[in-house]
Amino acid sequence: MENQYLCCTKEEVRAVIRFFNFQNISPTEIHRKITEVYGPQVMSRKSVSVWCTKFNSGRESVEDEARSGRPISTSTAETIDAVEKLLRSDRRLKIREMATQLDLPKTTVHEIVHEKLNFRGIHFQNEEEVMNAVTEYFDGKCAAYFRDGIFKLLHRWEKCINLNGDYVEK
Repeated sequence: MENQYLCCTKEEVRAVIRFFNFQNISPTEIHRKITEVYGPQVMSRKSVSVWCTKFNSGRESVEDEARSGRPISTSTAETIDAVEKLLRSDRRLKIREMATQLDLPKTTVHEIVHEKLNFRGIHFQNEEEVMNAVTEYFDGKCAAYFRDGIFKLLHRWEKCINLNGDYVEK
């Protein structure tokens, strides 16, 4: 019975893996159990096996080890907002053009547009496809997504009142 609304951090999933691993449950069975609870996207079977091997080798921590070097992504809240504003001002802009205007790497802009903002070139043939896509999108969101959205309503409502109803989020 899959529970798509249950959110968890990667550390929580690793702790569950560690718990089952110490009970001598096989990685395949652990993977089956966590996907049953957290959904199929929680972690691959191979990753479960890798973590089981680490725990069997004496590792106790479920935290990522510190790594040196440049961070993988420079997509902060400010850069995400900047990309979104630019994209909403002209939706025909190319990734390369946005990267140049914002002085960001193309890979960062691509990640923000496609992964953070979920702007993808999806075309629908009929209303049913739209309904299915919207349902699938919201089914994939966890409870925190909806909770945070509800908490943001108060701020937006106050802003709307203060601007005498002349409020459009840009």
